[in-house]
Amino acid sequence: MTREALAEELSDLVERYRHSTAALEVFVGNSLKSIDQNRATMLEALKKIRGALRGEEPVTEPGVETVSVAMSTDEWEALANVVTKHSRYFELHPQMLLEMSLAYAGALFEAFISDVLITILRNIPERLRSGRTLTVEEVLRFRDRDELIEDLIHREVLDLMYKSAEKQFDYFRTSFGVDVFEDKSLMVSIAGLAAVRERRNLVAHNNGLASAEYIAKFDTNAAVGDRVVSDAESAGSDRKVLSKVAIALASRLRDELTPAD
Repeated sequence: MTREALAEELSDLVERYRHSTAALEVFVGNSLKSIDQNRATMLEALKKIRGALRGEEPVTEPGVETVSVAMSTDEWEALANVVTKHSRYFELHPQMLLEMSLAYAGALFEAFISDVLITILRNIPERLRSGRTLTVEEVLRFRDRDELIEDLIHREVLDLMYKSAEKQFDYFRTSFGVDVFEDKSLMVSIAGLAAVRERRNLVAHNNGLASAEYIAKFDTNAAVGDRVVSDAESAGSDRKVLSKVAIALASRLRDELTPAD
């Protein structure tokens, strides 16, 4: 592949990633609004049901179509209990949504970094750093050199994605001479990225609760058992860190490996 083609492929990956992260932000914003609207509707319905139990006359807005239903007191009470129980779910929805959004943003980040590295190594296989050895039996499973290289690429990428954020970005620095964190305009440190990645891991593996290890390393003001995704603003900030770092890394790699004449 030519230098221009590699640059174009990396640019396409960046554009698709931008589209995915933008779609996620729209989804989160619209979903939070929908949750608030549904919760308000449910609470208003519950207010009217309880008012009916107290014998109050229902108050409706002018022009709003209404329906009258004759029910016994027991039936009204049963309905009130059902609506009360259901309305409590809406209290959990914002937290669930924000935690899921961070988990999904983390998945997008990891898939994007993997795709970028796979693309580079496919086109510049001499950059493979794998020191692993293969037995004759393993080598003979492959039909040709290209298939062998493809397998080595996927093994190297898989190994890297299981490493810490610090080791992953040290790999890009030593292998390709790219250190995104030297750019102060990014306004993100490797420690900041590592903290976001750990919050994502806690959402996935510890019910979103702070552990003693997380507190010692990333947030000494927190207590064990605190929610690591605290509100919409902090969740949005974490998602932004992931997208900024990913795009900066891919862009720097593209510029380093396919420099303009």
